[in-house]
Amino acid sequence: MSKNIPERPQLHKTKNRGYIRITCEKTGKRKSKYFKGAFGSVEMWDHFNAWRRREMGQLLPARPTLDQAARNPAVATASTIYELCSMFMAGVLQDRRHGRPDQTLADKTEVTHTKLSLRLLTPYGDMAVDDFKTAHLAMARETEIAMGHSCKTINDKIQKLVRMFRKGAAADLCTGETWKKLEAWYKDEKLTPKKHKHVPGPRRVHAPPLPDVLAVIAAANPTISCMVTVQSTTGMRSANVCGMSWDHIDQSLYETHGVWKYTPERHKNSDAGHTLSVFLGPQAIQAILDYEKIRPDKLHPFLFNPRATRCWHFKTRQTKKKTWRQCYMASTKKDLNQIFGAKTYCDAVQRVQRKIGVDRWTPHQLRHLHNERLVESQFGDSGAAAVLGHNTLEMTRNYSKSQDERLAAEVQKLLG
Repeated sequence: MSKNIPERPQLHKTKNRGYIRITCEKTGKRKSKYFKGAFGSVEMWDHFNAWRRREMGQLLPARPTLDQAARNPAVATASTIYELCSMFMAGVLQDRRHGRPDQTLADKTEVTHTKLSLRLLTPYGDMAVDDFKTAHLAMARETEIAMGHSCKTINDKIQKLVRMFRKGAAADLCTGETWKKLEAWYKDEKLTPKKHKHVPGPRRVHAPPLPDVLAVIAAANPTISCMVTVQSTTGMRSANVCGMSWDHIDQSLYETHGVWKYTPERHKNSDAGHTLSVFLGPQAIQAILDYEKIRPDKLHPFLFNPRATRCWHFKTRQTKKKTWRQCYMASTKKDLNQIFGAKTYCDAVQRVQRKIGVDRWTPHQLRHLHNERLVESQFGDSGAAAVLGHNTLEMTRNYSKSQDERLAAEVQKLLG
């Protein structure tokens, strides 16, 4: 039915269902394929995996697939690959706060990545753990290579499988010899772009053209326009922009350094105990102050509220002149999120791109745009590393544990 078979369904926010877009080979028309159950449920994964295997010409397994191994709790005497995966998946779900309200996007991403990794062992579900050899791991890797995945993606999945056998050895579910052989093979045969030229290397993310960014800022509503301006002048990640609030912005440095200091409550490396300081320069400060004058949700805990975007669209459809506050109070959609998500923010930006007819780019590329601007300035690589929080200059060039806040404040005062 479809030429490209996806690895996972997408979320339909209104219906809370998993779906994919498929193209009919005969008519060329596209249609949506919905799967049973709520998004992320076992019923949805059962229906999706059964459809996926039929499309790939595979037989349906007589037992549940490995990405649903969490339905069976860990057992004390695992003897097969399937039972070992059950133990490992149950531990991941517990560590990543599955089903809890405090589960973060990084936790959900790790759970999804684990499911996709364990799926490589589906043909060996009934095999004894100690009978699993390096040749079987190599065959699983060849499957990933045939699907066109990059070196980094394949290495991460294989490394996760090796880690699973290490945990199995620690729990006396398999011998240490089995784990050590797999780990030694992974280290010796690790994919690299230079050594394995037939495997795609990591895709480099390029900065979007500055005229396109300015066109989006001019065409977007005030909420999205301010978010893009702040992100392009600070280089912070999308999740940090979405979570901005006045409670985490320190304005005391403005008198001495001419900048504001924003400390996100949660960020990429917060679970590792690292702190992140984002310094807002004159352009970002002015954009926030201008937005604050017309902001309809001034009592909202977050600076950028999805309901403010909704009331802007509500105002453009009115024939009578109304203020932002009147449109905000008249908005009847109550089920909006309290905070922008990175994907929701990206979708809003790309809707503006399609409207004005510019090439597609994501908000995360604005971080690379600011990186190029800093590297080309008089501050060079060290200034970019200080502002963006990079741990090494190699990360700055390719595009953290420590951050030079003094240098970052100085750079943002002149360039931000």
